[in-house]
This record gives sequence, structure tokens and C-alpha cells, in this order.
Amino acid sequence: QGHASFVLEVHPEWAPIGAARFQELVDQHVYTDAEIFRVVPGFVAQWGIPADPDEASKWRKKPIADDPSQQEVSNLRGYLSFAKSSKPNSRTSQVFINLADNAKLDSMGFVP
Repeated sequence: QGHASFVLEVHPEWAPIGAARFQELVDQHVYTDAEIFRVVPGFVAQWGIPADPDEASKWRKKPIADDPSQQEVSNLRGYLSFAKSSKPNSRTSQVFINLADNAKLDSMGFVP
């Protein structure tokens, strides 16, 4: 299968905790060779599980706090957000790109 590259623009003013973690993950090459493992057409494309199981375990044990919800920012098509469980402060390394406008995620703690 082919590989593709893309550029993301990060907005620390929207989600400072998430932006700092994302930069840390990029700097640590966590996303190198990480593949999109889930696509829900018309909803999201998700990736961020490191290929190395030891590396994946390390990041899974380092969750970060949720960023406060921003009224003026929403999960619009093309916006990136951290994936999380239903528990607060459960973001680790997995992220998703919204494939549609998903404002319903805003109130669930998914801050782009």
C-alpha cells in the first residue's frame, strides 16, 4: 500500500494541553509508521497507535488531562482531535481527523 504525507496546523490556543502532547509525540517520532486503523465514512479517520508494542504501552500509561471546551471551536470537517475513552482525562496518543462536521463531539470532551 502507498504512503501519503500531509501537513497539520496546530492551534495551542484552542487546546494547549493537547497541542503540547501532539508536539511531544511528533518529536518522539511516535507517529512514524503509524497507520490509520479505523475509518468510519462520513465521521472520522483514526490513527496514533505506535507500531512498536512497547512504545504503544508506554504512551497508553501516560494519559493527559482534557482541555477545556472552547465555545468558538468545533469539530469541523478536516479538524484533528485526540481520541479518548468515556472517562475524563484519558487522552494518550490516538488522534482522529473529522471527515464531516461533528459538533456533537464538542460536548463530549473532544476539543480540536
